[in-house]
Amino acid sequence: SIRRPSVANKKPAPLPGVSSPGAGIVKVAVHNEGQQPLLYEFNQKQPLLVIVRDVCSKWGLSNPDKYCFQHSDTKEYITEKTRHQLKNGALLRVAELPKRTVKEICIQLASKDEKDVIMTLSTLRQTLSEEKCTEFATQSGLKILVSQILKFSDSVEETLSTALSFIQHIFETSERWVILSEPFVKLLLKYATTSQHCSQASFAFLESALEHAGSSVVELVSSNITINQLSGVLASPTSTVETKIASLGFINTMLLKCNLEKRFELLSDVHKKHFPELIHKQILAKTPMTEELTGHLSTFQTVYLSLIGKLLLTPYNRDKKTHQSLLLSFMMACQASMGRIRPVGISSLTSPTAVSEDFPDVDTSRMGLTKVEPADEFQEVPGGLLALECLSHFSLNWSEECDQHFVSNLSRTAPQQCPFVRGGFAIVRVVADLLNVGDHAPGSNAHHYKIFFNTRSYFEDIFSLAMQLFNKTWREMGALTVDVDKVAAVVRRQVSLVMKSNNSDWTTLKAGLWEMNYTKISSVIEEEKSRVDDATSQSAPAKELAARLRPDIVELVKAQRLNTLVAGGFFPNWKEKEKGRTKSTWCCRLHTNHMVLHWAECETSTTAVPFEQLTNKIPLSEVRELVIGKECPHVKSSSKKPGSWSNYAFALMYNNDDYIGFL
Repeated sequence: SIRRPSVANKKPAPLPGVSSPGAGIVKVAVHNEGQQPLLYEFNQKQPLLVIVRDVCSKWGLSNPDKYCFQHSDTKEYITEKTRHQLKNGALLRVAELPKRTVKEICIQLASKDEKDVIMTLSTLRQTLSEEKCTEFATQSGLKILVSQILKFSDSVEETLSTALSFIQHIFETSERWVILSEPFVKLLLKYATTSQHCSQASFAFLESALEHAGSSVVELVSSNITINQLSGVLASPTSTVETKIASLGFINTMLLKCNLEKRFELLSDVHKKHFPELIHKQILAKTPMTEELTGHLSTFQTVYLSLIGKLLLTPYNRDKKTHQSLLLSFMMACQASMGRIRPVGISSLTSPTAVSEDFPDVDTSRMGLTKVEPADEFQEVPGGLLALECLSHFSLNWSEECDQHFVSNLSRTAPQQCPFVRGGFAIVRVVADLLNVGDHAPGSNAHHYKIFFNTRSYFEDIFSLAMQLFNKTWREMGALTVDVDKVAAVVRRQVSLVMKSNNSDWTTLKAGLWEMNYTKISSVIEEEKSRVDDATSQSAPAKELAARLRPDIVELVKAQRLNTLVAGGFFPNWKEKEKGRTKSTWCCRLHTNHMVLHWAECETSTTAVPFEQLTNKIPLSEVRELVIGKECPHVKSSSKKPGSWSNYAFALMYNNDDYIGFL
């Protein structure tokens, strides 16, 4: 028979972390103030209360039932649930049970003696540990505390900062914000805007309350404080910089948490009080940048610009007098600008096909409109009222630069003219996108611009700079009317790149934008593309995929390029100054059989010009060479000195010396 091993005398495995000779014994050290430390064998099989009584008896402590064990380093209490975590060598101390300590504090707080209450308030944070804080909230300590603060509001101001920090900690960890009463909130708002002792703590507490307490508290707070009071805190010479930063955090949270109607009402008051300039003068000029301050600034910038976001989506309304007044002001400014720069004896290079009934005296044909009536133009959104306000600001406050825009158009043919209003719409959208206008999630864009805080018309001035750059880049690209979006995309890259580094003041920003010409931004774009292409193309999977897809991609690109050639394109007429030339552009198309090239002088159009109207043609088989840049015959023969414009020239050579020249 098989002999089975006996298990009768098998010893149980020791508990994890226990190396004492007895089962379930943990060797620890226990100390108490004024007593000789003990080396004690903690028996895990005995009730915790029995062990506490045994230790107290060794020291002769009376009332052992009011004591418990606590870790000396972490201050965590030993309970029946956590005792199994004890390990050999642990250092414990004897402490009073949290319930007993909290009960005594609640009694002291409820005292009718003002001095006792103030003394207890000043030591709350140091006296109550994490466990005691929870117990304090459980035993209605918070209600007693808030009640006594209201009762002795005239006396507790100097010690309130400590108490508020304590209450805020309990609220945030236990979600007990429901006990916030209207009188308590109003008292804190009073302290926040008037106290020299606890203003910072009151703002910090109220900000946390807005963040966690719910819509009722948000409505209560936003209804009982004014932007005028908050601007007073920022402007006050007695307020510390820390208090002003705390007030900024409070303002941000209040604006974010209140409903949209209230937010725009408050933002309107913020705009009237010139808050960005106040922040620059009272905070930025007086303290170094910190992570907290950076967060507050970027949040304020985003929330403040949401007011502009509302205008971006507001169409022009013919029935509103404010809209009518704004449009009239803009049209009169444009009329004045065009009148200043039109030399005597030279009329407009364009003839209006229709005259505006609303503004018959204004030459709307030179304003770059797509509709007859300007009012109809500004009903388009996004753009709308914001585009009108920005263009009006540019015309009135940057009048010389506005004049320059119309001056530059005098020397251009109709398709080459930079459209003022349509360009304004495109640039408004570019600037709004760059500045995250309408973005209600500030955390997604943790960047702020210094120049935002030292001007009263930040968005409008950025727009005005971008409009000048738009006109300059338009010229450098040799753009046509149909290229508005293409030029705007280039301007977006230019402004974005410059604003990342040159945003400390307007002079630096403008200089940086003027240096970032079309040639330079094109090089930057190419370099970025090269880096991305190099990084992605060097991996083995990318190479394998590229090899597999290359034949199909080549065919796809070839088909796309042929389709583009068949659709045709419009080019500036470089021969326009020659005698007898009346058309300002010409069109060139590849025949659908991909064998013949058709071209002729014509006006620009959004639809393809029929082949029948393109009277000139040449078989592709006769084209012998493609020439680009300064080597083109029409560049060499031009009376105009070769410059950046010649980089965009190319020519198709055929027969002996015949050619078709393009720009």
